[in-house]
Amino acid sequence: QEGLGALGGDTGELLECLLPDEPYSAAPVGDLPPREQVTAIAEAVEELRELEFREPVEPRFLSPDEISARVRELFLEEYTAAAGDAESRILAALGAVPAGTDLRSLRADLLGSQVAGFYDPQTGELVVRQAGDELTVNDRVVLAHELDHALTDQALDLPLPDDLRAGREDADLAATALVEGDATMLMQRYAASLSLEDQLGSLDQASILDAVQAEADLAELPPYLQAELRFPYEAGLSFACDRYAAGGWDAVDAAYRDPPGSSVEILFPERSPAAPSPVNVPGLLLGPWERVTTSQLGAAQLLWLLEAPGGDPAEGLANARTTVGDWMGGSLELWRRGPDSAVGVVIADRPGGPSLCETVAEWYRRSFDDDDEGRDEGYEVVTDGPVQDAVVACFEDEVRLGIAPDLGTAAALVG
Repeated sequence: QEGLGALGGDTGELLECLLPDEPYSAAPVGDLPPREQVTAIAEAVEELRELEFREPVEPRFLSPDEISARVRELFLEEYTAAAGDAESRILAALGAVPAGTDLRSLRADLLGSQVAGFYDPQTGELVVRQAGDELTVNDRVVLAHELDHALTDQALDLPLPDDLRAGREDADLAATALVEGDATMLMQRYAASLSLEDQLGSLDQASILDAVQAEADLAELPPYLQAELRFPYEAGLSFACDRYAAGGWDAVDAAYRDPPGSSVEILFPERSPAAPSPVNVPGLLLGPWERVTTSQLGAAQLLWLLEAPGGDPAEGLANARTTVGDWMGGSLELWRRGPDSAVGVVIADRPGGPSLCETVAEWYRRSFDDDDEGRDEGYEVVTDGPVQDAVVACFEDEVRLGIAPDLGTAAALVG
């Protein structure tokens, strides 16, 4: 579990959010048969979440090896080899991962080792890891998290797509953050409702070692991938808490009916939501280049890049979080020519706000500090690097970035 300080926001406000308005004590379940434990935990989730199941849920409990295999299977079904190759090319061009990173295998292995439970809204499958013959306190807390997903799915409908959607990545990330933030808040409230004996029992040596190992595995990832994994739970929790503070669970429920449309709404929930501006990469490359994919580049993704240029948090821009608040839309295109990749990016600024152009230019300088930099008329940055070249161009309320094996192709991508 992450400490409260890692969740962002004011710690006092988060503590207030994670504790029920009125003290609630969950009924002891440790001595009950497993099926009766599930029923009792489901009833506690209903009471805490102020919703009711329309039909009972039958969780499956799998060993660590079994759930790891199941998570890998589901992930690899959805995240194809082509999708993994495309994202690896994009993130390498942006300096977020080393070139040649096998993202598909890396993510499958990590999720297989990290995931303690999941709920599949397409099938209703709910699975929780169980290491021994009986449910531990931590198993029960994870079960409460997954039961919240099943409960909100039945009562409210989860605003999540059935499959990955090209061009909707940031909107889907925002919806995922709402769903995971809700379940994380409920899970923490359930954990706080347990007896002192149960809470102390959750701190057994095996659980502590598992948490330490999970954190160590996460720390081995490039910072961008770490932030991507944490975002739905940490930023999502802050968003759910903000909604709850505004109007209790009714306000959280309302967000399901009108889900956030971009990650900037998750990062800055206090602002009035504004629909992202539609932006398109203006460049067009000719054969033998082929366009592989067009995707959204949201405020969260931009933040993860700015916080660790070239994968180095020590190079992070001090004003990164404030700066991405001026994001109003973003689009990215990947082009491929055999082993070569080219990436075009367009980011729209908030009208009347400061330009993101200088920030993007500084981020690229820090990401690839071995490049020879020049400045041509009309461009903020022109870099001639050993692996790739780049051009950053500034326009009114818009910044464009082209990355390619040569400067001519990079310039063509910014139009």
